[in-house]
Amino acid sequence: MVEGLDRIDWRQQLDVEQIQKLFDVFERTDATPASYSESQYVSFNRLAWRNVGLIRSVLDDWFTHYPIDHSASLRSRFCSPKDDAHKGAFFELLLHELLIKLGYSVEVEPETSTSTTGRPDFRATLGTEDIFYLEATVSGVKSVLDYTPIENSVLDELNQLDCPDFWLAADFDGTLVSTPPLGRIRSELQKWVDGLDYRKVTAEGGMKSSRLSHSYEHDGWTLEVSATPRGQTARGKAGTRPLGMPPGFVGWTDSVSSIKKAITKKANRYGKLDAPLIVAVNLVEIDVDRTDIVDALFGKEQWHYQFDQSGDIVNSSSSRKRDGAWIRNSGFRNTRVSGVLVFHHASPS
Repeated sequence: MVEGLDRIDWRQQLDVEQIQKLFDVFERTDATPASYSESQYVSFNRLAWRNVGLIRSVLDDWFTHYPIDHSASLRSRFCSPKDDAHKGAFFELLLHELLIKLGYSVEVEPETSTSTTGRPDFRATLGTEDIFYLEATVSGVKSVLDYTPIENSVLDELNQLDCPDFWLAADFDGTLVSTPPLGRIRSELQKWVDGLDYRKVTAEGGMKSSRLSHSYEHDGWTLEVSATPRGQTARGKAGTRPLGMPPGFVGWTDSVSSIKKAITKKANRYGKLDAPLIVAVNLVEIDVDRTDIVDALFGKEQWHYQFDQSGDIVNSSSSRKRDGAWIRNSGFRNTRVSGVLVFHHASPS
């Protein structure tokens, strides 16, 4: 009977140890770089790289500080194969650890008497007077740089090509509305790569020609692949993937609107709380700076010029449009948000 109880306790202890970790416990030997289709958590959990191992150790340590009553929910989202859920959970873990390091006592998802639609992420207390609620949100998870799942599959096929002498660059034209025949694409491109003559190309100075590019069309969508000779140090090097330059995009990002939307969404969610509400926004846009943040909070800056009859500027002044998260034409708004913390692309890596 004692042996049976010991065995149950031992198994339960193993379960508890695994629950208290964000990453699986096993000996990692796979050093293959992450594929385009692989989620951030799956690649971090798999990779045997030393630097990724250090990141796992730090995050697992942070997780031991998270209240056990809420750890299962956070771990479920953190370990999600969906990057938006994973990034949201990571940001909450980061904020929780930051508060602890600053000396605060932290309550996760505290009860409030004013909200019927949910609970704030954290209530932070330092002493008897320094008390506030902190709400986390990630904005801009989907960006202009994101490929669709089908496009990711195409890029992964390109990286499976046997191409030791050339770097490949890919470009997309059009929109993929159906899955192209990946095996056919790979077979056709492999035949094209096999026909490239490295010595001849390098003897010609690696000049561009029709031989160094190949197109594949599918349902109004075009894949354009070009080849560039590798340098001698990289030529034939094992473990290097041939796709050196994935498709690029040109487009606009709007960090100002992302910040305003995040604040407005959280401003009235919990009613009038008994302590200040701080909203922490993790922006994963391509670029964001102080100007974007100030414009989002207080309105976009605008300049006024006065000209004389000859067209010369005689006076100038600046003001702000009343289109910020905290102000509009009718006056102040979203006043239940006492402060905003903006992070730019906070991530494990």
